[in-house]
Amino acid sequence: RQYWVEVKGVAEWRGWAYEGAKIPLNETAVGGVVYKPLMPYVEADKPKTVAVKYLAVYTGEFRDVVGLPNPTAAVELCGRQFQADLTGRVYASAETDGACQLKTAAWPLSPYTIAAIGAATTAVGAFLLKRKKA
Repeated sequence: RQYWVEVKGVAEWRGWAYEGAKIPLNETAVGGVVYKPLMPYVEADKPKTVAVKYLAVYTGEFRDVVGLPNPTAAVELCGRQFQADLTGRVYASAETDGACQLKTAAWPLSPYTIAAIGAATTAVGAFLLKRKKA
């Protein structure tokens, strides 16, 4: 005996499957986000449509225009906000039943670069002031 089975979600499948067959659900990646199904398979035990839940996962490392880590980075995944740590790394995860939109944002200069520019400017200013007095 066969049943018509439809699997809805990030990766979709539909077709006839033998009674007792286990339709495997695979991890898939879309737009830099990895989607891991929260169940390993769908069993063909009757005609059915199954909406599969996924864990959407994004990992990123953000650097500013001069290459220093950028802790100002923020990521929005599936409507949830995630902030970078002090090394500019972000780990974002959210449960979903479909592909999510990924949005990222960060300052072009990290606080580390701004501090370095400030320190260099102060040092040059102090040097010039000392030189002018001499």
